Amino acid sequence: MGEMVHNFGWFTAGELSVQKDDGSDRNVEHSSSSDLCSITKTVPRNYQVKAFCEVLLRNMIVVMPTGTGKTLLAALLIKKMKMLNPEHMGLFVVDRIPLVFQQADYLQYETGLRVCRVCGENKKIKTLRKLNEGKYDVLVVTAGCLVSMLEREQLDLRLFCTIVVDECHHTT
Repeated sequence: MGEMVHNFGWFTAGELSVQKDDGSDRNVEHSSSSDLCSITKTVPRNYQVKAFCEVLLRNMIVVMPTGTGKTLLAALLIKKMKMLNPEHMGLFVVDRIPLVFQQADYLQYETGLRVCRVCGENKKIKTLRKLNEGKYDVLVVTAGCLVSMLEREQLDLRLFCTIVVDECHHTT
């Protein structure tokens, strides 16, 4: 299988544009650098802005070293997609229970969105009802719990405008 390498050298301040596969530029609608500074509390670094523009245009796996702000990138994406699709939620899937709470707290702090935390220990009928009624903006859930809810038809993927899989190398 071929490896896809992204060159983020096309970024300039002001209106953001991204380079398409054929080498031509395409503007990202509603995305100036000042817009991005207001999406999250933390101002993204230039390489995070570049990656953000790229993930807006296509589904992709983002690989960055530890401590370089992958979760901030996820927060930017989820908040922007929620802004563009106010009737849908963002979905953030993690592989361990402690990450449900850690990532949910971070997303709520950075974005101000209403975040629901669901894992095997706290999955309740009342919480599922609120999710399906649109009382939350983001669901942070363990992968196992998500699969269980989907199999039992307690949750529908059509509720979500974007899906982020944290630590995707752990998925099977």
